[in-house]
Amino acid sequence: MKIYIYIIATVFYSLSFSSCGKDFLDVTPIDNLAGNNFWKTKQDVESFTLSIYNRFRAETMINTPFFVATGELRGAPVYLNSEHTSDEYVNFLRENRIGELLTNFRYSGDSGFKRITQWNKFYEIIELANILYTKIDDVPAGVLSNEQIKSYKAEAVFMRNLSYFFLVRIYGDVPYYLNAFNGTPLPRLDMIQVLKNGIADLEVVKNDLPWTYEDSSLVGVRPMRGSVIVLLMHMNMWAAGFDKNNNKVYYGKVADLGREIMDDNN
Repeated sequence: MKIYIYIIATVFYSLSFSSCGKDFLDVTPIDNLAGNNFWKTKQDVESFTLSIYNRFRAETMINTPFFVATGELRGAPVYLNSEHTSDEYVNFLRENRIGELLTNFRYSGDSGFKRITQWNKFYEIIELANILYTKIDDVPAGVLSNEQIKSYKAEAVFMRNLSYFFLVRIYGDVPYYLNAFNGTPLPRLDMIQVLKNGIADLEVVKNDLPWTYEDSSLVGVRPMRGSVIVLLMHMNMWAAGFDKNNNKVYYGKVADLGREIMDDNN
C-alpha cells in the first residue's frame, strides 16, 4: 500500500526589529521572503539556514520529547528513583510499551509523546533544506564566495539527511525526495535505499565543511566535517543491521570513516 504525502513549502525567517516604530511597520511581509525580495544578501541566507536548525531543535527537544522517546531510554535498563515515581513514561519506554505510552492520558496530548507518530514536521525540515540547497544559487554573484556557497549547501545536505536518518529509524520505509517545493505525491521508498541515497549524498559534500570554525561560537552549533563523518558512520551501521548481505561493505566504510576522523583532523 502506497502512502502519499504532499509537501507544502513553509518558509520561516527570523526578523530583528529595531525599537523604531516606523521600521517595525516597514518590515517586509513574511510571505514575500522566499520570492524576489529574498535571497539577495548573506544575511538572507544565514537567517534561512538558522531557521532550519531552530525548527529541528523545536521538533526534537522543545515541542515534543522526541529524544527521550526514540533514544537511549527506549528499551534501556533505566529505573525511576524515589523522587520521580510518578514519571511513568520511563517505565513505558524501558519496557518498550509504546502503545500504552501513547494512550496514557498524561502523555497523549499533541505536544507530548504522540508527536513521535507524526512525521510531517521532519518533512518540513527536509523541505527547508532542499530550498536552501536550490535557492542559494539565486543569490547575486559576488555576495557569497564559492567556498561559502559550498559550505551552505553542505549544511543543507547534512540537515536533510539527519532528518531522513531519524525518519528511517522510526518509520522504516519513508517517502524520499530532493527537489525544492515538491508537489508530487510520493510512495514509501525502501529504507535501505533511503540510507544508500543519504550516504551518497553526504559523501559528495563531506569535505566542503571545515574541521572546525575560526568563530568559536559556531563550534558545536553548526555541523563541521566531523559531524558529517559521524552521521555517515551511523547511517552505514544502521544499513549494515538490515542489509545483511552487504554488511561487510558498510562495516568497512565505518572503519575507514573512523580512521579519517582520528587521523586527518589535525
